Amino acid sequence: WNLSDSDKKKIWYSYKLEASPDAVRKALEKDLHPSMGRSAYLIFVNTPNEVVIAGDDQACKRIIRDLGCNYFEVPVTDAIHSELVRPDYKELINMHRLPVNEVSNIDFYSAFDFAPIVVDSDIIAKNVANIYANEIDFQKLIEKAYDDGGRVFIELGPRDNCSKWIDEILRHKKHLSAGIDKRGDDENVTIIQVLAKLFCHKVSLDLSPLFVRSKMESVSKRLLVKSITLGGDSIESGILTPENREIAKEITKDTDSQVYGAAQEQTSARIVCKKELQVLVVSDSAEAEESRKMNETISENRQIPAPAPSFLCAGEQERSRNISLLNASQEAFLNTRKLARRQIRELIALQIALVKKGDRAEDTPARASEPEPVEPESVEPESVEPEPVKLEPKPEPEKPEKKKNIIWDQDDLLEFAGGSIAKVFGDEYAIIDTYHRKVRLPLMPYLLVTRVTELNAKRGEFKPSTMTTEYDIPFNAWYCIDGQIPWAVSVESGQCDLLLISYLGIDFSCKGERVYRLLDCTLTFLEDMAMEGETLRYEISINSFAKSGKSLLFFFSYECFVKERMVLKMDGGCAGFFTDEELAAGKGIIYSEEEIQERNQTEKKSFTPFLVCDKKAFERNDLIEIIKGNQEACFGRHYSQNGLNQSLRFSSEEMLMIDRVTSIDIDGGPWGLGRIMAEKILDPDHWYFPCHFKDDEVMAGSLMAEGCGQLLQFFLLYVGMHTRTKDARFQPIKNLPQKVRCRGQVIPKDRLLTYRMEIMEIGLAPHPYAIANIDILLEDKIVVDFKNLGVQLVEKHEDDPYKICLPEISEHQLAKQVPRTEEKEALFTQYHLQNFATGSISECFGPEFEIYENRQPPRTPNGDLQLTTR
Repeated sequence: WNLSDSDKKKIWYSYKLEASPDAVRKALEKDLHPSMGRSAYLIFVNTPNEVVIAGDDQACKRIIRDLGCNYFEVPVTDAIHSELVRPDYKELINMHRLPVNEVSNIDFYSAFDFAPIVVDSDIIAKNVANIYANEIDFQKLIEKAYDDGGRVFIELGPRDNCSKWIDEILRHKKHLSAGIDKRGDDENVTIIQVLAKLFCHKVSLDLSPLFVRSKMESVSKRLLVKSITLGGDSIESGILTPENREIAKEITKDTDSQVYGAAQEQTSARIVCKKELQVLVVSDSAEAEESRKMNETISENRQIPAPAPSFLCAGEQERSRNISLLNASQEAFLNTRKLARRQIRELIALQIALVKKGDRAEDTPARASEPEPVEPESVEPESVEPEPVKLEPKPEPEKPEKKKNIIWDQDDLLEFAGGSIAKVFGDEYAIIDTYHRKVRLPLMPYLLVTRVTELNAKRGEFKPSTMTTEYDIPFNAWYCIDGQIPWAVSVESGQCDLLLISYLGIDFSCKGERVYRLLDCTLTFLEDMAMEGETLRYEISINSFAKSGKSLLFFFSYECFVKERMVLKMDGGCAGFFTDEELAAGKGIIYSEEEIQERNQTEKKSFTPFLVCDKKAFERNDLIEIIKGNQEACFGRHYSQNGLNQSLRFSSEEMLMIDRVTSIDIDGGPWGLGRIMAEKILDPDHWYFPCHFKDDEVMAGSLMAEGCGQLLQFFLLYVGMHTRTKDARFQPIKNLPQKVRCRGQVIPKDRLLTYRMEIMEIGLAPHPYAIANIDILLEDKIVVDFKNLGVQLVEKHEDDPYKICLPEISEHQLAKQVPRTEEKEALFTQYHLQNFATGSISECFGPEFEIYENRQPPRTPNGDLQLTTR
């Protein structure tokens, strides 16, 4: 790569791409340099649609731009799994030539040649060296293991990434995959869950290690007890000798054959593994009843019939002790089980979401991470070790034919976004492909339409026209918050006004000299935000056209439905086509005298926050904590709710549209309810520019508006509105028209967006809410004006798949959790106290104190030591 030895900067970057391996390999071949050769490599194939590339940063980003796919940088900093390692092949063999242990009855597969490998020191060392020097194709490895008969995959390493990849690779085949160390879960609970899955799939298990007696002793209970050690061996060492274990095994075996038969049918019927699982959070009384029934069954199964059979004729004392030991083990098991169920009740409740999603599988796209369970007819009782069952592969389903009512599918729309217009619309549009710019849809990951199902329009006829589109919200989408889409996705998914105006033939007259820009729209949400697995249907209308000078304007609207329920409508949409010179000459939004006068005449109000944060500025790291749901790390420990509102957080880091909050004035703004300033640092290489649009990169207005929504959500948390809810989500305020005006473009050369938000209204009924106006500035120019943005905190509905099971909290208990505020009006608010500490004394006490302005007056402490709120 012609690098100098003195160059110490980072030169090796790795990126995870959501793209097929074949497409990535083709893109890598196209990127070969005539003299330098390859500077980017495919190093991991995780699934049919997930790979990792690595190498020179610019080369990797060229590949990403060529593919137009979603991507994330990953922390793989070693230059491995590529041909660059081959010069060190022999040294790597020597480094990894180590002693090995002989292991029988296990086939170890090589990730290099995808076949069982002999456990030999030299062979293992060469295999490791080959893996260093070649890409890792995990998909091929798993498919080979499956072809060889593997059906049950258990991940023993940290986290469960491999299990998820296996589910994706084998999504249409019968299999079971499970990881013993899920991120964020208690490892003991996870292991029990894996064992339960294996048991239900008739995998032979030895569960005895779960019931090893603990030797923990409490020091506090021994203070008045003196231990005396007697002579002789421990009683346990006598009971648990190998000879006695064999006797116990024979007793169990014979007892099974005589008395378990009658109970087997009842037991098996109760432990059948169903496809449609149902998880219940059981009350103590229900637990007690179930425990009683189980004890009765166990007692029946343990009963030794009279007269005594032949196996009781010898070793009466030893057998009696062993039977007692078995009884004690069963009782210990029941007690432990009851305690464990209480401890993991909340965990089970959280997992209800996953089960409910499985119930919706017929109506929604299948989740790659949830394979169809392998269904055995029954499960043998615990004391009889089940025989392993061979799971036959499920035949590959036939690829569904293209629906008759689909005009253009997602492949066509991807072609329109990044390829040839003529391939989608027909040869009569071929001239448009010769223009250097044209109307396009966004590329991935911001192409948010799956298909076009209806079209009422004619090429060349600029008359009212309509189009119907659909977007299938994927499960586990990168932008979802606990299964719910953010504001930007809901709005942007109606993006096919672009497709419709292009079909009418606007580019025949624009010829690449004029580009599309949105000017106005009014958005009204009628329902909560849609959820993963649902399909958004947009009925889009272009209603009229107008000329402004040489610019063509068109006016449009859409209605958005989930099934037959309208959830969002957009009215007053206006967009136009402008030259580069016209866009550069734009002066932004200039408020009229009437708007300025109305703002100045606003009557000031007051609002006392439920929580007070000493910080007035926040950096990106603070905001990322909100993405994680870690509010106390952002605002302070007193903001912690111990998981009470886990869904009150931002979307992913990639969707974070504010990078810092620079100032907060709780009493600021014309309404006296708050004024907040924030910034977004722009990066020309970040995903939001290259994907929107090809050859005409401009930041989507929906993403800037998403930043406005995030800032208002931030404010609601800052003032403690979340303390008035439990298990809530951020939702739009229904039937509130939100008006957006755009009068300037944001392009890759720009470096900083500034948000200026003023709170207009804040309250608690019917839900905690706030309404605000926001200006978005590029330098000193207002490029977007957002009026009446409304956000409320709405507790989850009963059918929400992510609803958590919480104990009922009375108003009295809730009041104890939240710092109470005085009903009477404060004489001095935080605004006054801040001025007394660091600002103007007259602002605190009034104009008669202006004599102190040029003196050094007494002050109170400020910052972390300003300990008075009002």
